[in-house]
Amino acid sequence: MPVIAKKADADGYWASFSNAMYDLIWSTGNEDNFQLNSINDMVMIRFAEVLLMDAELNNNQNSFDLVRARAGLSSKAISSDAIRNERRWELAFEGVRYGDLRRYGEAYAVAALDKQEGVKCWNAGVEGTNTASKFNGGYGARYSATKGFAPIPTSQISLSAAAGEEYKYVQNEGWGSTGVEFPGWN
Repeated sequence: MPVIAKKADADGYWASFSNAMYDLIWSTGNEDNFQLNSINDMVMIRFAEVLLMDAELNNNQNSFDLVRARAGLSSKAISSDAIRNERRWELAFEGVRYGDLRRYGEAYAVAALDKQEGVKCWNAGVEGTNTASKFNGGYGARYSATKGFAPIPTSQISLSAAAGEEYKYVQNEGWGSTGVEFPGWN
């Protein structure tokens, strides 16, 4: 029997998967307290992303090839466009694409977002076509207007002013005074 199994409760369950990862929790007596031993905010990063970062920062062909080889793809000459495309496919659905778009600059982000116009999509099980351009020019125009930033909650803007003073925070560009909705999108 593995040592780790001895640390679960009588039924073989833990209050948190962190019990299986860190011995420190067991020495504190908090092994059954899900509030004290929760590690839900732990950031995990895949090795493929580390390799792609190395390829991008150091122009490392070997790191780039390792990612492609794992996916069963042949070697490809390294370039900014090749790395960006590889990140797009390798890290799909992992929540890093928008950050990449912002990092690559406004022109790149707008061009990538505008490519979504006219693409087939599904909404609530109904096939349709992306027609975001009907709303103030589309996703690229929205990105340009907001510079890719989300709105600052109006409650935080209100809290930024002391009694009788000016607001210290102002709404991010492109969001209007309320910050609730991008103007023109409805």
